[in-house]
Parts: sequence; structure tokens; C-alpha cells
Amino acid sequence: MKNLDLRTRGASLLASALFLPLGGCPGDEPMGETDTDPSGSTSSGSTSGVDGSTGDPDPTTGADESTGSTGDTEGDDVAFTLQLLHASDQEGNVEAVVDAPGFSAVLEALRAEMPEQTLTVTSGDVWIPGPFYAAGADVDQVDLGGGEVLLLGGVTGRPDIAMHNAMGFQAACFGNHEWDRGQGDVAAILGPDDVDGDGTNDWLGASFPYTSANLDFSRSVVADLVVADGLEWSEAAGGIARSTVVTVDGEPIGVVGATTPTLEDISSPGNVGVLPPDDSLETLAGIIQEQVDALTRAGIDKIVVLAHMQQIAIETELAGMLSGVDVIVAGGSNTLLADDGDVLRPGDEASGPYPTMLSNADGDPLALVNTDGNYRYVGRLVVGFDEAGVIVTSSLDEAINGAWATDEAGVAAVGGTPDPTVAAISDAVGQVIVAKDGNTFGATSVWLEGRRSFVRTEETNLGNLTASANLAYAQLVDPTVEIALKNGGGIRREIGFISVPPGSTDPPQYLPPQANPLAGKEEGEVSQLDIEAALAFNNGLTLLTLESGELKAALERGVAGWVMGATPGPFPQVAGMRISFDPAGTAQVIDAMTGIITTPGERVRNVAVLDSAGDCVRALVEDGVPVPGETVRVVILDFLASGGDGYPLDALVAPMRVDMAVDTDFSVFPWSAADFAPAGTEQDAMAEFLAQTTSLMAPYARADTSSDADTRIQNLQVRADTVLDGCPP
Repeated sequence: MKNLDLRTRGASLLASALFLPLGGCPGDEPMGETDTDPSGSTSSGSTSGVDGSTGDPDPTTGADESTGSTGDTEGDDVAFTLQLLHASDQEGNVEAVVDAPGFSAVLEALRAEMPEQTLTVTSGDVWIPGPFYAAGADVDQVDLGGGEVLLLGGVTGRPDIAMHNAMGFQAACFGNHEWDRGQGDVAAILGPDDVDGDGTNDWLGASFPYTSANLDFSRSVVADLVVADGLEWSEAAGGIARSTVVTVDGEPIGVVGATTPTLEDISSPGNVGVLPPDDSLETLAGIIQEQVDALTRAGIDKIVVLAHMQQIAIETELAGMLSGVDVIVAGGSNTLLADDGDVLRPGDEASGPYPTMLSNADGDPLALVNTDGNYRYVGRLVVGFDEAGVIVTSSLDEAINGAWATDEAGVAAVGGTPDPTVAAISDAVGQVIVAKDGNTFGATSVWLEGRRSFVRTEETNLGNLTASANLAYAQLVDPTVEIALKNGGGIRREIGFISVPPGSTDPPQYLPPQANPLAGKEEGEVSQLDIEAALAFNNGLTLLTLESGELKAALERGVAGWVMGATPGPFPQVAGMRISFDPAGTAQVIDAMTGIITTPGERVRNVAVLDSAGDCVRALVEDGVPVPGETVRVVILDFLASGGDGYPLDALVAPMRVDMAVDTDFSVFPWSAADFAPAGTEQDAMAEFLAQTTSLMAPYARADTSSDADTRIQNLQVRADTVLDGCPP
């Protein structure tokens, strides 16, 4: 069976299919594997057209001359004409504030030319974590004018979907970036929500279905959104299915989605099942074919596949394996297909013809289309079909089809006007971005790891940074404070940018925050928007004095939930101390009704207080036993100090509690660079600490480490215990 190595497949296949020079498409890499078919025979790697031929491409159609893959349909009667308007990889970033309204203007102008014959789709990556996405947390509602208000509930990602709702999208497939923030975000974005608590859903979710034939949602948190396959798109709105149907001018058009099988490598889908498990291109084609066949059995003879494969070479090869498919809308590669008559944005060059005409498994014409992402182009395919639902290639017109730029010149060329809802949403998000992403405090040269699966299971550099910030901040009020403790569940976002270059299926790069020219933010600078997103709860800071046994009990609570695959919110992030824990030890148990510790726990093995240089000052716990008579002053989140997350800290012997936000006179506080958050809170501590200790010239530079290299929180399942090294006897 042919191997589906989506990380390497592509360059030579793409060159033959799109008649580009080898390496002419970003992200493609040379091939060299040997492929074996189900019968056991072997063929060389994919260096030819999708049907295995080696004929040269026809320069007028992109077809393989040796197979006549577009078919000779000159003179055939056109029984039905479809206008397909499409996009991929919209990935709202800071430029989306301008480009999304421009996109809406061009889209609507083209739709208005053939309103009854138009299908509007996207092949995935509708949103991506970044400033535009994060700003959604501060957009509770959007004033649409005339007394109409759009309620979004301050949920990241909803502005992106609301814009697509307004633009009339009818179907999407899942890309990889929809999953970057995990399943919870997908559910909150696509599903309905009673925003104002009046018993009715104000946020209705997506007004179109998401599709993917090769993702299994049965065990995921989005399972409730799954609807039947093959429903009319309006009936499936807000749902997830493997396929949907859009009736256009009385004709049903089948739409099937497919997502890159490398999803688990390049994003965070959690327990969403990703198929095929055997890494086979034929198997993937078979999965898609099952959905196509179900639609054709229902009498549908025009099929569009939305395929987010990351490399257009994969969609190209799939074309020849699929029967009954007429159009593939590619995604993930940002490949700009265009014809000679298309007016592109300044500096852009086409990577192949629009459409690229191939043959499906039946030998019938198949149109492969794609455009660049980020709302930069609207793809337009006006195509005729004969009575049998086969593309009539003579119906294709370069003057109509192609990539339509959405910049100012492109909008003017079509006489377009931005959709007012899209403009209002973009403006609301833009105001947040400019105001908050331009308010910066220091800088980092590294990705700051704040993702759930990390901050709730191990030490991370963002956990270290925010805990260190709390410690330094508290010591300005009370110099006797020696350690800081917070829970990983209180860290809600990473600070940085996940880069998956267009066309790449390599592991993503984790980079420092992006530059934001609109806000005057330089690459690496940490902004108010970053801090608010990462520390969304903005807990107050509290000072406590703990006996060594009380600290051990708190730390036992922190590591009690550590189980492989779990992400317990109480997991600690610390500063001013080192701790070691053994997950094989007995976990602490607290009675949920009384809050009384019924099993003390034996996981915490050693705890040491450190000085500012990171050297051990003294031990607080040795070999699982609290050192008698030892006490320590700690800065902790007020949530935890009051027993939150089950921390047993609300019945201490002599806590000498100080709630900094309430009990501290900040009029004489020496740090005053930030004023967006109340004094005495974790956001203020983070902003002030970064402003005082980092800059673009001297950024925070401690890269995150794997758990076997962590030193503040040492997991004895993966590393040796060095907590007490260097401690005084």
C-alpha cells in the first residue's frame, strides 16, 4: 500500500501536475520513497501525474497530455452552471482588520453577478490563535447600528465565525489551526450559547456546518455538535458532519470535507480520532470515497471535496483516486493558483493555473482550485456541467475564473462594498488590538509555554515567569517572602506564535509574539493583550506564612491529580523553591464534602528554598517528611489561599494573611509602568516585572524544557532528584 508520508510527499509530483519548476511551491520537499500497492507490487515514488503517467502537462489546461485528463468536451451542452466562491486559511491576523472587510466586498460583488447559482465554501483554518483571535475575549458585543447588537460573549474565535456567518459561507472543512487551542475552544466557537443568561441562545454558533470525513469526534467534547451526514447545509448549520448538501439553483451539490492526517503532529486535537491510522494515501482516499458514494447513491452527481492537506501535491494526487468528484478545493498550502488575466496583489506570483484541470478516477475532468490565505483573495470558479454531472471544460473562462484580489484595488475593480457586519466586527476587534497589543511591557525571545497540557502537568517557562513575577512583586511589599506558588489551571494561554509555514507538515515552530505593525508592537514584545489572555482570571496576590507540613500538604494537593493523560488544574507552578514528586506514590485524598484530608499523600519527596541565584538555602521537606520547626512566607493566589482548587490552606495555624490588593498601600510602590490591571493582582505583577527586568535589547530568554530537564518541579518518573543538592547540612 502506498505510504502517505505527508511530511515529504510533494515536490516532484507538484511540479508535474502544475508544470512548475521543481521547488516552485512553498513547503514541498523532494520525494524518494518506494510505494507498494495492496497486491504487493512496488512502484517508484510519486514523480509523475496522479494517474501514474509520465506525459508532459498541457500548457493550456494543466492536464496530462497522455491521458487527456480534462476530456474533450468542446461542444457539449451545459445543463447546469455553478459559481463556486471559495477561500482557505483565512486565519485572521492583524491584517484581517482591513483584509476581511475587503474580502467581504469582493465576495458579495461576485455573488451578486450569479446570486442563484453560487456556492460559498472554505477549506479550513478559519481562525488561528494570535492577536485577532485573542482580542475576541474583549469583544462581548458588536453594535451593528439601527439598535441591532451582536452578542459574542467575549469568547475568542467567535468574531471570526461571526464574520463568516455574515458573508454567507455554506460549508467548511476542518483545517489544523482550528484545533490549536484544543477541543474546548472549537466547542465554544461553533456551538450555541446563552450569552446574557436569559434562557435563550444569543450566540447561535456557526450558520454553516463543518465537515471532515476522516476525523472521529465520538469521544471528544465536540461530540454533541455532530449531526447526520448528507443533510442540507441549512439543517446542519452549527454542526459537524462528514458531508453536507447545498442546493444551488435547484441542483444538489454534495460537499465532503477531509483534514490532513498529520493533524496530531501539527496541532492539538486531543482525543479526536485522526484517520487513517495506517498512513496510507489509498486509505484516506477510500475514507473520502465512502462519503462521495453515499451522496451519489442519493442521486447527487456534482461533488465538491474540501481538502485541507497542507500540501497541494496531496490534493493533486487524491484527485486521480476519487470517483465521482468534480472539484477539489485545496487548503493549508496557501498556494496561489491564478490565470494570466488575474490582477494579483503587488509582489504576488501565481504558483500554477486556475483552475488546474486533472482527471478523477473515472477519467472525467476534475478542477483543483486554491488561493492564498489571510483574506487576500476570493477564489472564483464558474463551471458548466452536462446532463450527467460532468464538467464541460469549454465552459471555463479565464476572464471570469481565477483569484480575485481583495486589496483596495481589487475592491474598486468589482465595485464592492464591505459587508457592514464584517466591517463592524473587524473594527471592534481592531480597536482592541491597537489599544491592548500596542501597550507593551518588556520582551521575550522565546515562546512562553502556557498550553493546558503543559502548565497542568509540568514546569513551564511561562509558569516560572509568572511565579517569579509574583515573588519579586511581593518582596517589594514584604522582603521576608521567600517562595511563590500558583496553580497551572490559572494560566489560560501561551504567549507566542505557532508557526506552520504554508505547505509544511513538519512539526510547528513555537516562536515569541509576532510583531503587530497596526499597534506599533515589535516582534518579541509582550503586550497587555498577551498578559490578559495568559492570566485571564487575574487573581489577587496573597501573602501567607506556612509551616513546612502545611506547605507539603498544599503541594501534595497540587500533584495529587497527576496521571498520565490528565490535566489537573491544581498542578503547581513555583518560584523561589525546588520540589520533587513521585507520581507512583500515594496521592492525597480530600473529602469533597468536608474538605478534610483523609489520605495525606506521599508523592512530594523533597522541597528546598532557593536564594535569588538559585542556590539552596534550606530544606523544608526531606525524603517525604516535613522538616520540624521550619516555616516559610509565601505569595500565593488569593483563590488558592481561600481553599480554591481544593488547596488545604483555609485552616492554617498562624497564616498572617495579607491580601495585597486590599491591604497594601501602593501609592509608595516602586514599580509603576503598568496601570491596566488593579495593583496587587497577577496581571499587574507580570506586567511590572517584565517592564523592570526585560526589554527588546535584553529579552526573557529561558526556553521551555522537557520535563526530564525541569529543575523547579522535578518529576521522578522521568528524572533523578536533585532538589536538595547544595543544601546546607
